[in-house]
Amino acid sequence: MRAKLILSIIGGLLLGAVVAIAVFPQAREKLFPQQGAQQSSGKALIGGPFTLTEPTGKKVTDKDFRGRYMLVFFGFTACPDICPAGLQLMSAALGKIGAKANNVTPIFISVDPARDTPEKIAAYVKNFDDRLVGLTGTPDEVAAVAKAYRVFYEKTP
Repeated sequence: MRAKLILSIIGGLLLGAVVAIAVFPQAREKLFPQQGAQQSSGKALIGGPFTLTEPTGKKVTDKDFRGRYMLVFFGFTACPDICPAGLQLMSAALGKIGAKANNVTPIFISVDPARDTPEKIAAYVKNFDDRLVGLTGTPDEVAAVAKAYRVFYEKTP
């Protein structure tokens, strides 16, 4: 009889705890904090300083675009489908926001500096939007900006 009473009390307490956790989110968060959850700092955790080359041969840095939003796309001119589709989408988005697009600099960064010369990039980006800035650099410069923007790429045979 005493064992049944103890089991009933324990069962009731467990049931009460389960109901409390299900009903009260604050209790659930205290008991089961999300693993790896991070509060936003309010600052982007991607991007950073870079030095690349415009089609004119002029070196530019991230500082040249300060005061404007940068809409950055990484790709290469021999890309058969994703790059053209992405750049068309970028151009369409700029068209849809109208005058607000004046505060945006759309940027195409080539991840294939061996084949994408500044002249080739200039001709390529003009197929999509006159506002699109094409950039490239040395393999080390491209690797650095890709790392800063958390972009993975690799050359395939």
